[in-house]
Amino acid sequence: MVDSEKMDDVLFLQLVMGLHGSAWMLLGKVVNPVTGGVERNLEAAKATIDTLAMLKAKTLGNLSKEEEAYLSNILQQLQLNYVDEAGKSKAKSVEGAEDKEDVKEEKPVEEPSTPKEEKKKDSQAKKGKSKPSKK
Repeated sequence: MVDSEKMDDVLFLQLVMGLHGSAWMLLGKVVNPVTGGVERNLEAAKATIDTLAMLKAKTLGNLSKEEEAYLSNILQQLQLNYVDEAGKSKAKSVEGAEDKEDVKEEKPVEEPSTPKEEKKKDSQAKKGKSKPSKK
């Protein structure tokens, strides 16, 4: 039978690996095995990364050198990838805002029309609608 200390080591690594995999999935870096699609949720990814950082802080001095190195390494990888993905989101939102501004600028500004011009437009529109269509 496995002694409780070794079992605790296995369970700790299992927890860390589960959070690690979840964070990658939430960053949109790997496929969600349930849905089969890539999904990105940066807010949830940040919460998962923060949970791993909390585990590192709370277990300081209680981990083996290998466990501490593993936790530090995956935490660093996740943090760097989070910054990269967050930067992509900001760049896309800025591009989207610029595209909307460009569209607004492309639309010509119409001069206010007089009531006489409005009547003329209305009569032209009615004439266009009253013509029978040929099939």
